[in-house]
Amino acid sequence: MIAIGATLVFVIAIIIGTDLRNIHKEQTDSRDIPVSIESITDIERGTAQKVNSEIVEPDSIPESVTVMTGTSGEITNTELATSLTKHGYLKIIAEPWAEVYLNDKRIGLTPINEKELIPGTYDVTFKHEFYPNLNKRIEVAALEVKTLKVVFTEELSRLYISALPWAYLYIDMDSLGLLPRIDPIWLSPGEHQILLTHPEMTDWEDRMLFESGELVNLKVDLSNGMKIATSN
Repeated sequence: MIAIGATLVFVIAIIIGTDLRNIHKEQTDSRDIPVSIESITDIERGTAQKVNSEIVEPDSIPESVTVMTGTSGEITNTELATSLTKHGYLKIIAEPWAEVYLNDKRIGLTPINEKELIPGTYDVTFKHEFYPNLNKRIEVAALEVKTLKVVFTEELSRLYISALPWAYLYIDMDSLGLLPRIDPIWLSPGEHQILLTHPEMTDWEDRMLFESGELVNLKVDLSNGMKIATSN
């Protein structure tokens, strides 16, 4: 009986040892199994990705970049700027009205309410069929709400001009018809070339500086090439 009992204990020990070795082998093998990238995609997509937080101004954004967002891919400069910056807002008003161009791109007719912009410096052009273009440069900061307003009659110069006996008028080489005329000529601030011609008289030419909001009266006698009167 003692021999039989010892034999049973020995057999049971062998069985238990074999099971323990199998369990250990399975645990070891499971650590060596390679994990597919696709198998963790969902986890990665749920993890916040770190991106360079430096604010990029509109004129310094690269044409394209590659960023890691769970899978690699190309995004446009606008998408990159959106991800890296907080926007500013620009409200644009013009009297009487104007077509508005932002960095040479038309954005609509005034009034324009809180145009969303990437922080930076912008060139704004105002166009109206009866006035010269007005150009402004404005800087918009992150989270800033800025208003830009122009009044054409206050920003431009007015020129009243006449000639004796009469003349063809050219300003900056553009033909503006015959003189005399009773309506004013609107000019953008700055220097302009004034040219008067008559088929039987010597041309009269001058370069004049005009300031914003300035009123200028000019009368020229072509018989002697003299200015008769000027007043501001």
